[in-house]
Amino acid sequence: MSQMDSDLSDTSEYGDKAVQIVRPDPDKASYCVNREQLENVFGQESVANVPGASYSVAGAFRKGKSFILNFFLDCLKTVDEDKVSIR
Repeated sequence: MSQMDSDLSDTSEYGDKAVQIVRPDPDKASYCVNREQLENVFGQESVANVPGASYSVAGAFRKGKSFILNFFLDCLKTVDEDKVSIR
C-alpha cells in the first residue's frame, strides 16, 4: 500500500481530496479498479443516496488531460455557486 493510500484509508471523509480509484496495471497495457478506495468513497452513509460519477482521463503527455479535468471542476464549482443550473 502506498503512502497516499494509507493516508486516505485513515480518514472516513475525503473532503476535497482526489482519490485514485483507477490505476494502471503494471503487468498489462490496461487499467484496474481499486475497489477498496471506491468503496471508501461511495460506500459512506453520507453519500449513499446521492448520485455520483467518476471521471478517468488517460493519454499521452501534453494532450489536454489536466485541461479537461480542470474544465469539469470549473463547471462543477459554477453549478455549486448557483450561477448555473444543470438540468
